[in-house]
Amino acid sequence: AQDGGRQPAHLHDFDASLCAIQGSVTCVTEGRRTTVADYATQFQPRGRIYYLANETREPATVIAVYA
Repeated sequence: AQDGGRQPAHLHDFDASLCAIQGSVTCVTEGRRTTVADYATQFQPRGRIYYLANETREPATVIAVYA
């Protein structure tokens, strides 16, 4: 995501694992904010409303694995 980029809030009917491989992103899950950076992984259980936002001036890349 480019700086200032943001996904729309959404949910899945499956679990998701999100790993930041470049830069950092803010993961907002039902109002709770978590920063994901440096190859950290954020678990998103199915049915939770969330979005990712790049609140920095640097590019960010996240790999998502769905199960």
